[in-house]
Amino acid sequence: MGQHQFTGSTTRGLVFRGGTGARLYGLTTAFVVQPTERANAQECVTFDKTTDTYLEHVHVDGSAAAGVVFYQCVRPMVVDATIVNAMADGLNFANCLDGRADHITTVDTGDDGVAFGNVATGPDNTGGLATNISVTRSKSRGVAVVGQRGVTIRDVSIDTTVGHGLYCAYEESWNTRTPTDVHFERGRVVGGGAWTAAAGGGTNCGVRVNASGTVSVCGITVDAPGAHGVFLTGSTVTVSDTTVGNTPGSGFNVQGGTYVVDRVVAESTSGIGLYVSDCQRIEYGTTTLRNTAITHATRYAVNVKNTGYVFGDRLWIHDTQQPATGYTVAAAGSQKGSLGVIVDRVDSRDVVIENSSGLSFSQI
Repeated sequence: MGQHQFTGSTTRGLVFRGGTGARLYGLTTAFVVQPTERANAQECVTFDKTTDTYLEHVHVDGSAAAGVVFYQCVRPMVVDATIVNAMADGLNFANCLDGRADHITTVDTGDDGVAFGNVATGPDNTGGLATNISVTRSKSRGVAVVGQRGVTIRDVSIDTTVGHGLYCAYEESWNTRTPTDVHFERGRVVGGGAWTAAAGGGTNCGVRVNASGTVSVCGITVDAPGAHGVFLTGSTVTVSDTTVGNTPGSGFNVQGGTYVVDRVVAESTSGIGLYVSDCQRIEYGTTTLRNTAITHATRYAVNVKNTGYVFGDRLWIHDTQQPATGYTVAAAGSQKGSLGVIVDRVDSRDVVIENSSGLSFSQI
């Protein structure tokens, strides 16, 4: 399609409405004067109710709103796109059926880097796949799944966001549907929620799931988030093969839902390594808490409280510091089950068990 240069920095660029099977290659957009303020609904490139649209080799530089938006489209696909300096989202699939994206790079977006949304006022189109995604300096979330179902995000790199790095949630304020069957697979989040370039920055998390159905988080590394490494509330989530480190808050903070955690590591956390509260059920396999609770007065590596059923396998409490900080495993409130096997690998003292719940455990 070649290069398109826009003279108006506060209005829409290109809009494609309806049609089936369009294939566009080499689309490049730029502005004579770059947009500097957000103007809602003034996206740079919009596809409105199209079917089987294929977009490849795209470069979008600047937008008064989102860079590229697919709105109520059927099986849209975008491959090899770079979107920079958008005042809103980089790439957004809004109430789309099976939206797909591969090799997407966004830099300096005013809102989410990549987003899949499903609001209840629109058609209940579901499904989505995003692979090989790179988001750098987002003033909101890195990759967001808000209300959409049947979405997989795979092979993703998030570097520096104001909002959460990876995000899945029901949002009442946007009247979304409830997301479920959502999968985050293989990725790295650095500085998720730690950037202070916009309101709310510095207090968000590497991975955040709230009020969702079934979600899986697998093969994710989180480093230096704004708050917790992984923060889960009111959802049904499986977390596996995931490592979090250098967290101002907890390594893993899970509340008010049903969770399975296995082969996870929390290290160098200022807060509690694994914090579980008011859940229906928590199951954990091999869980390593290394040099946790660095500035937390409780010295809890693990704190499980007020959870209906606790099914623990193995807790590795590993602290090499002098003196140790995270050396206590705590269980409080009315709970049934087992803390599992607690392995003491604290160099300067013994692990302390505070177990007013009376959960069974063994110690090595």
